[in-house]
Amino acid sequence: MDMKKEKIVLGMSGGVDSSVAAVLLKKDGYEVHGVFMKNWDDKHAICSAEDDYADALSVCKKLDIPLKKIDYTNQYKEKVFNQFLDDHVHGLTPNPDILCNKEIKFEVFQNYAKEIGATKIATGHYADKYDDNSTCYLKKAIDLSKDQSYFLHQLGQSELKDTIFPLGQILKKDVRKIAKQYALINHNKKAKNEYEKKFSIDNITSINKVFLSDRKGNNIVLEKNSNTWKINDKYEVRNDAIKTLLNTLKFMKVQRPVSNSSYNNVIRQLASTGVKVEIYHNNKITSFTVEGSTKDHLGTYMLKEDADNPFVIHIPGFNGFLSPRFGIQGYEIDPTSWRNNTIFKILSEDINEISLNDFENINNSFLIKRNPLELVNSENNLLKYDIN
Repeated sequence: MDMKKEKIVLGMSGGVDSSVAAVLLKKDGYEVHGVFMKNWDDKHAICSAEDDYADALSVCKKLDIPLKKIDYTNQYKEKVFNQFLDDHVHGLTPNPDILCNKEIKFEVFQNYAKEIGATKIATGHYADKYDDNSTCYLKKAIDLSKDQSYFLHQLGQSELKDTIFPLGQILKKDVRKIAKQYALINHNKKAKNEYEKKFSIDNITSINKVFLSDRKGNNIVLEKNSNTWKINDKYEVRNDAIKTLLNTLKFMKVQRPVSNSSYNNVIRQLASTGVKVEIYHNNKITSFTVEGSTKDHLGTYMLKEDADNPFVIHIPGFNGFLSPRFGIQGYEIDPTSWRNNTIFKILSEDINEISLNDFENINNSFLIKRNPLELVNSENNLLKYDIN
């Protein structure tokens, strides 16, 4: 059989990567059969599998590719999610994508391939492989910034030998160009709404200003000058407070999307009591709104500027909500939580004496001397004291 006429099963996610993988496989002469796999009951999620399926179906119709939808929700819960929870209980840090690829996804692809008489399978992963005699080896993709070989590293020879990775030798920017060239519906689609879900700042050393504003009109500007942070260009900011904020901006992650049932209420809360936060870094601004905590106090509602979907944000490993880390007390920003109230920046051993003067009643004034330790009044008479 002519290889160019072979049937091949391609995993279609509805994203731009698997869509362009379909284009490339068709250009190579394969008879492509798409498979869309649903792995979660997400009827309450904002970004539902049905939206992704609609995009995958649109692309397949445009490219004249049949698409089969397979629901493996039960298998995913049994083999992946339950294992994921069990590993966490035992102090491990599992990756559900790795487990899914190993335990379910490629087996589903292979079974469907046998069913329709296909000899190969393909995915839109950024990965590659090479053969050395009878052994297949997994390789990193040429686009190292998008490489996904890590998520496939537990695949065995039986999975790798008949798998093709069409995006292994292509850059992400070129993937989008191809998708636009073919006028695919998802050519400008961010992977899983990556913009709306990107709240953190990777390089916190690039942050030079933070602006906070609550709904009552209170505004705070935290600005860095050299290595010193100031609040409203007046007072020095507490080191522990700014450190906490910067670490929050670096490590906070999306915990989950807001469910459809809670969406309207959360949006109203964000609009009426949310605090606006603007982060100035690398000559750009990252802006979002911070609201109160979830009912379990383990997450915080946030919404990116110009985004439609709010998310519950948390810091992995931190059991608490994040509003106080932005200096938010209730629904207001609290300037006193940022101000450095340190009076002296002198080492105690460098202090020889301290004078306390009451200018209204000089008799209440006194002087503390050191070496030897003495307490004297305004007339330099020695006073008795109890150091206990």
